[in-house]
Amino acid sequence: MPFPASKNSTSTGPLYVQNDGPDREKSLICHAQGSAGRFRFEETLRYARTYETICGLESLGKIRAADAGRLKDVCAAVPVQNETQGWNCQDWVHDAFVVLVDGGILCLLTGSMAIRSGRRWKV
Repeated sequence: MPFPASKNSTSTGPLYVQNDGPDREKSLICHAQGSAGRFRFEETLRYARTYETICGLESLGKIRAADAGRLKDVCAAVPVQNETQGWNCQDWVHDAFVVLVDGGILCLLTGSMAIRSGRRWKV
């Protein structure tokens, strides 16, 4: 899971799910891409370390192999809230986290940034 950081002035805060198999370059990246009032959901298969606007990763949890097929559909259903003033891609990641954790798809790792920050990703 990348944290929102950037090598340039445009930061991105995607949800990155690393494929630990031999096809690491086919890891799933889901995010709200765009600008204020014009965000849209996007997904791509790519290795995060080759993504230009990500300069750090934080491992936050694990996804069971049985749930991997549902992940993309669940993320695609997380609303993009362009009508909400100040809403951005980091808000989308938070909303996706809530759905994934509460749905039992994402199991947070003990000691992960999400737990260390005192947030339990509850609405």
